[in-house]
Amino acid sequence: MPEGLQTRRTLVRDAAAADLDALRALAGDPRVADPYFGYWARRDNLPDHYFLPQLGAAAVPERQLVAIRRADGVLVGAVRLSQQYLGYFFAPDVWRSGYASEVLAALCPRLLAETGLPFLSIHVARENLASIRLAERLGCSYHGLIWVPSERLGHATFMDFRYSASISAAV
Repeated sequence: MPEGLQTRRTLVRDAAAADLDALRALAGDPRVADPYFGYWARRDNLPDHYFLPQLGAAAVPERQLVAIRRADGVLVGAVRLSQQYLGYFFAPDVWRSGYASEVLAALCPRLLAETGLPFLSIHVARENLASIRLAERLGCSYHGLIWVPSERLGHATFMDFRYSASISAAV
């Protein structure tokens, strides 16, 4: 997505080295980090290549995108694609204002088309009610629970939602 994807209020583009400080600051905010990484996960000292996969030698293709608010150029969100798994987080000042819905509704069909994947899998922490509602609004289908090992809790439970080409065609 070299030229980026414009939505009504954002420009979504591949992350660049210039975005690293803003990505770290956003991911370091507990209000953002807890629902994204899980209330159970350790997320301090994440390596640069977590935010900018092109800096690392990942065993699987990964892509980090950023959502930039067009009105003021501020980074308001990030979307990460790793294989078919899609993760995202947005700044608290844009929560409940439709930014995540706007970005993901435009981005998901484009990612399916670009990658040729049959679906994108969105794993949502059971506690993250806003993301559960977002997955439902996007038309994702629910595919069950996933248990992930956790150092602090023994395991964490995520809900697996899938966005597919059939949803993309209907949008």
